[in-house]
Amino acid sequence: MVYGDGDGSTFSALVTLDICGHEMTHGVTESEANFVYSGESGGLDESMADVFGAMVERSAYGETSDTWLIGEDAYTPSTAGDALRYMNDPADDGYSHDYYSSSTSSADVHYSSGVPNLAFYLLAEGGTHPRGKSTTSVSAIGADAAASIWYRALATYMTSSTNFSGARTATLSAASDLYGATSAEYTAVGDAWTAVGVGTSSGGGGTSCTGYESSSTGTISSAGSASYVPSSSGFSGGSGTYLGYLEGPSSADFDLYLQKKGKKTWSTVASDTGSGTGRTVSYAGSSGTYRWVAYAASGSGSYTLCYDTP
Repeated sequence: MVYGDGDGSTFSALVTLDICGHEMTHGVTESEANFVYSGESGGLDESMADVFGAMVERSAYGETSDTWLIGEDAYTPSTAGDALRYMNDPADDGYSHDYYSSSTSSADVHYSSGVPNLAFYLLAEGGTHPRGKSTTSVSAIGADAAASIWYRALATYMTSSTNFSGARTATLSAASDLYGATSAEYTAVGDAWTAVGVGTSSGGGGTSCTGYESSSTGTISSAGSASYVPSSSGFSGGSGTYLGYLEGPSSADFDLYLQKKGKKTWSTVASDTGSGTGRTVSYAGSSGTYRWVAYAASGSGSYTLCYDTP
């Protein structure tokens, strides 16, 4: 194996323990699941490499706050305290996703990996989303138990096309195998994925708008109807990331759309039409006039929409 020697500025020699563990884990993932290296399966490939790179470093040096930083010993050697990626707060690098949205599957696999990275960190260490994008509280089970679950899921249940939803199912199956379906470990796995926007757990958590700039509540009276936020005429936004989270009733199927106004018409630029009660949209847009659309694909009821505007 050949490792780069860095340029002494952006990187020193790329032979730190977590980087070596990361690269060798790619050999393990190829042997076990053989992930397609694109989309969500590619993000899982990168995340598994980060997870076990961190676990290799932890095994050798013991657990510290640096355990959850990737490449911290090689990245910008003259700058203390920074890292290439942050498992405990993925968005700290300015690029990585830390909550699932409709754009996650199309992100660079090194950045979409932030979602499962944070799920693993929360499972091991416990707590809530570091930026308040969910309120689900995860009970810590420790890094050893979390790593055992993650590896069994990889080796036993994951395939080349496993996405994040499939990873949730696979890790729950692994937790059931190792600890039982009524165990604290099983519950914590479900909560960890819920905390990063992948599925919902009976343990709950729901959503508040903590961490978002704005919020709106409303009611959609019937299937096929829509509600516009803040109004049908929209709002002025700058260049940057538009982030929205819609929570609808469990008895209905509400979808979330972000639309941008053209010269004469509105066009949908991002959407989340998945399953479950929560919908998340993250869109890197240019300045213009936008509006959020909550749409009832089926059912009716009240909703809460949380959103950030650049």
